[in-house]
Amino acid sequence: MEHRAGRNFPYSGSLAASMRCFPMLVTVGVGLAVAWSAVASESAPAAIVAATELSAGITPSQPVAMATGPDGSMWFTERGPDGIGRIAPSGTVTQYRDGITRGAAPYAIAAGPDGNLWFTETGRGRVARITPSGKVTEFSAGITPGAGPDGIAAGPDGNLWFTEAGADLIGRITPSGAVTEFSAMEGASPRGIAAGPDGNLWFTDINSDRIGRITPAGAVTEFSTHVDSGWPDGPNGIAAGPDGNLWFTEYYSYRIGRITPSGKVTQFSAGITPGAGPDGIAAGPDGNLWFAERGLDRVARITPTGTVNEFRAGITPGAKPHGIAAGPDGNLWFAEFGVDRIGRIAAPSGPTLSVTKEGVGKGTVTSFRGGIACGTDCFGTFAAGTTVTLTATPVAGSTFTGWTGCTATRGKPNECKVSFSLRPAGQRATTSITATFASNRAYGKGRLLAPVLVFARPPAKRDKYPAWTYHVYFRTEGAFSKRRGDGSHDPGTMKLDDASGYPDEDFSIHGGGKPRGRCYDWFIAATRKDQPKITKKQIGDRVRVQLRLHATTPQARTVRLGAWPTRPSEWPSVRRAVRKIGCSA
Repeated sequence: MEHRAGRNFPYSGSLAASMRCFPMLVTVGVGLAVAWSAVASESAPAAIVAATELSAGITPSQPVAMATGPDGSMWFTERGPDGIGRIAPSGTVTQYRDGITRGAAPYAIAAGPDGNLWFTETGRGRVARITPSGKVTEFSAGITPGAGPDGIAAGPDGNLWFTEAGADLIGRITPSGAVTEFSAMEGASPRGIAAGPDGNLWFTDINSDRIGRITPAGAVTEFSTHVDSGWPDGPNGIAAGPDGNLWFTEYYSYRIGRITPSGKVTQFSAGITPGAGPDGIAAGPDGNLWFAERGLDRVARITPTGTVNEFRAGITPGAKPHGIAAGPDGNLWFAEFGVDRIGRIAAPSGPTLSVTKEGVGKGTVTSFRGGIACGTDCFGTFAAGTTVTLTATPVAGSTFTGWTGCTATRGKPNECKVSFSLRPAGQRATTSITATFASNRAYGKGRLLAPVLVFARPPAKRDKYPAWTYHVYFRTEGAFSKRRGDGSHDPGTMKLDDASGYPDEDFSIHGGGKPRGRCYDWFIAATRKDQPKITKKQIGDRVRVQLRLHATTPQARTVRLGAWPTRPSEWPSVRRAVRKIGCSA
């Protein structure tokens, strides 16, 4: 058997890293203590979580996914050279090539109930098994040609379950290699998969914005994640959380989703930087979920209540973190597809403080004892028994309006104190504080500014009543409020006038909208009466949009619809255009 053993690579301190590529799944194990040296780092206060990277012994490999093995080692797939890597508790890196067919492109990996590791081979349409000693066996019988096995996870029935993104199927393979396939819904593209707390398997459907549930008997139910009419979501990685729910990444909409075993979906975007590209996700030892941000070379964590903190210290630019897994050493490990490294980040070992800013105003929150400068660093770890004083400072034109999660100091409304009680060793807790800033400007007042951005999404194939959806982005001089008005949650009303010779009564039109920073996103869904499909030509290439802000005079602008993005490949450029005119997408 051919394998390559790398030298021991000692390290110390807190760590983190990153990976890239496709959605991923992870598994947790027990007992790993490795010593490393930091490959890359950046100066930061002690309270900031930083990553450490391992490169020694890892040849150009394009690592994608990670899992904890039954031997206490961290295992990872190597997509480029068609291999599997192992990092032993001593820090020795070993790479295995024998038994893996050239072009296999190993992808996801998971620990099996038989004491071995199992991984998918997307390039050859196979599922493979590798023993702790490195012996590989590949299985193809029973797998539909072109199925493209993707995610993989151990099921509650003693088998391995995997997704087949190229064939709209979910596969099950026994430890002896017998495969059974089950149909997902038509048009599905299953990606990540994880065992749920309800005794079922849950998977993501990236093309149709759905989360699927499959019982051990093969019965499939799918739930839509598309609860608004914004961007496509692109559900990708998925993992069971400590709260009894499933958590998943949304690659296209830069969000994290949570779905209960009954199918209720909640989505979180606050704290996630646009362009993050959330990918792999895993439950951490600190009671939170950790995920890789492939688009921005970061690792982030989200609490069960939805508070997000992003970490980039120590991660090499271009790392493109992909899969992430909790290790037996109490840290998070992730594959850095872009730079051929493995990263590790330490979950905070003491009480942590997370600060969130809300409102249309601007300002900063700082801590007297250091560690919080929010601004940029809104997360810190402090010793048990510490009292931290927070101070909110608004910028010119804004006002601080209050705290949520702590009581303002008497006579000092801009200040509050957070006390961390003494806890048993190893017990961790997160305190979340919100500071709200208001703008001194009259909400919604101020003229419309150029440009006005208009684009549309085509009807989804699965829509019972297909409709084109316009999105009209208005940039304004002042920020919008989120107060109620005119029976809606909108800061005003908008009128759509057809300017191409087709009277409004020919269409069924409904709409709504939401403020996005210094911009307003109004959407209108239009369906042609007595006609199942409508074309851009029938709607026309010009619309007159009129936005009436509360307590202001109407302002109108005529705009051309122009080229409408209709393909997923065009959505990133639309997002950039939206951000360019001052909108928070």
